Amino acid sequence: MSFGFLVMLRDKLLNIEKDLSLPLNFVRALVSTYNVEDSCFKFGNDADKFHLDSELDDILYLTGFPINGMQVSGMIHKDNVQLLKTHLALSKPVAKDFLIIKSKQGMTSGVDLNKLLAHFQKPEIISQVDVGILAKVFIFYGLGYVLLPTRTSVGQPHYLPLLGEEMKKYAWGAAMLAHIKGDLDDIIRSQAKPIPKASISCFSLALTIFALERFPILTRELVLDVPTEVPLSLGWIDVIINHFRPKSSKRKSYAE
Repeated sequence: MSFGFLVMLRDKLLNIEKDLSLPLNFVRALVSTYNVEDSCFKFGNDADKFHLDSELDDILYLTGFPINGMQVSGMIHKDNVQLLKTHLALSKPVAKDFLIIKSKQGMTSGVDLNKLLAHFQKPEIISQVDVGILAKVFIFYGLGYVLLPTRTSVGQPHYLPLLGEEMKKYAWGAAMLAHIKGDLDDIIRSQAKPIPKASISCFSLALTIFALERFPILTRELVLDVPTEVPLSLGWIDVIINHFRPKSSKRKSYAE
């Protein structure tokens, strides 16, 4: 299935009433039990202690993304403008306009995803650009906002070379799991700092579903039939909307 999941997820979210607001209290409770040393969730103490881990199969069933294949690493390039020119067929001035400057030295932190998407949604651009470029932009946007997001919500240009003909050969599911665990590590390690990281930047929908699946007591009296069709996350979105969406919360949407 691979990146077809992003299309299905977008269509799913665009067709629901109102917005998808995740029950982040579940996620925060789960995150608070994460143990960095053992890279898993720990509950209880002493004789009643048990461990719970999110695994590659969880990501495979939730999203349909491959967990086997070439490693998703991406070589860091010094010239991000050149990457945008090469892989998205942008002129140098336009490419530079999409980059976010993060320091006085002029170094870039990534691509402004909203500005990039808005550019390629213009009718005059759509009529001129190859459909393969448009698909690559959509996938790149999905990587930055949904699958491998950062706290600053910027796109990482070093992923662009991976979105070519061999894109399906990469283990994107494994990269997602590594990204989730890396974010959990950062959150837990930061708790000892004066200003801890309170936000969760990884694919929080996956963590929400993981909590609902692993603790049936949360759904037992509400959900008669849990989702069984892969990708499971699409079915779980309906469950969250019908039973767990907070009555009043800030928007947490993946379909923008």
